[in-house]
Amino acid sequence: MRPGDDSEITTTYSDWRNANGVMTPYHAVVTETEIPDYQWDRKTVHYKSTLSKDTFAPLIPRPSDAALAPNAPPIPFTMEANHIVFNVSVNGRPPIGFILDTGADQNVINSTRLEEFGLKTYAKTTTTGGGNSAEYAYAAGATFTLPGVELRNQHVSVIDQTGLERALGVKFGGILGYDFISRFAIEIDYQNQMITLHDPRTWKYSGTGVVVPVIFDNGIPHAYGSIGVPTKPDIPAYFVVDFGASETATLTSAFVKSNDLTRLAQTNATVNRPAGLESQFFAQNNVRGNLQRLRIGHLSVNNVPVNMSVNTKGAYASINFSGTVGETIYSRYHCYLDYSNYRIILEPTPEANKPFPERETYGLTLLASGADLHTYTVAAVRPGSPAEADGFEKGDVISGEDGRNASEFTLRELRDSLSHAGQHHAFEVQRSGERRTTNVEVRLVSIER
Repeated sequence: MRPGDDSEITTTYSDWRNANGVMTPYHAVVTETEIPDYQWDRKTVHYKSTLSKDTFAPLIPRPSDAALAPNAPPIPFTMEANHIVFNVSVNGRPPIGFILDTGADQNVINSTRLEEFGLKTYAKTTTTGGGNSAEYAYAAGATFTLPGVELRNQHVSVIDQTGLERALGVKFGGILGYDFISRFAIEIDYQNQMITLHDPRTWKYSGTGVVVPVIFDNGIPHAYGSIGVPTKPDIPAYFVVDFGASETATLTSAFVKSNDLTRLAQTNATVNRPAGLESQFFAQNNVRGNLQRLRIGHLSVNNVPVNMSVNTKGAYASINFSGTVGETIYSRYHCYLDYSNYRIILEPTPEANKPFPERETYGLTLLASGADLHTYTVAAVRPGSPAEADGFEKGDVISGEDGRNASEFTLRELRDSLSHAGQHHAFEVQRSGERRTTNVEVRLVSIER
């Protein structure tokens, strides 16, 4: 038995035989949660009577696959649904958005962009995301280019990420994970929305930021920490350092159960689900809670609203880690991803000392679709919310706002319009072939209570 990404993997060996004096199994069955059992049979055993000394020769350093110009400019990014997205060219094609994600153990290409990037897959397997399993493949020969930066001839994984495009409302080519991040020391300036890449061989940190020592498990950084709740002020925790997670933190359902956090920390029992994206590999089902204190490495923050998973499958049901710590915390700091020295460095900004705002909603879950991602569909209406009172229904398509056609604004801008209490908007709504105007005064309700 061994721990997997989100479950225990059990391999049972049988049919042991003597092969040239060595006992070896000729059959095995592999069992893993949420993945069908698979098995293998050994047909033959071959031995090499002699091995060349070259077999054991030290590895020979080759030229680096990463090139960073001394004057490489900072890279602008946008925050899309609290994810860092910046433009990257793949194999010389026009730049397209990629998500920066420390929670990804490799670089990932959106399968719908394969032909566009001139790539072909060569194998398939299965992976488990935050909520569900998904099939993915591999491709070779991907070169990533940014101004003054090149990462050449990479092996990448390939997965269908149209669900993420619908959730973010942005076309993107994939995710940059460990294989990109580890080549550089990466400085993230959230205040000005700029990323600067440094050469890890020459870059030295001289500031006074808070250090989070990290441990890599299959390319994903983890850190020891703790949480505090009433009657239990210091519960040990083992977190994933996840710059691809939008929340402050999401605690795994196993960690919640083992520490009685439903009773001690839950603030709202309503389960928040990813309406319209339930089958996606990243799907999560959470209730809201509050921690008196969250510590990760040497960073400690107080009074933190969090997600508490109720997933029964996927990574957020795992017993192998306590949860993820994400962007809503990191974006309050000037950050450095210093993988070569096994650390994340966080310099406080004026945002760091502000109380965490209450999560509020108008009550609409909106998804983008269509070739240009400018078709905005209501995937769900929160019961008892202002959106329900204003007459919105699941399946409605918002085709205009304040005299503008949907093609003139993004999903991020539409969501922003519905996040400011007191604002007035007139929405054009299509329902069952009919077009109507819905006038709204934005009111917000808390999801924390």
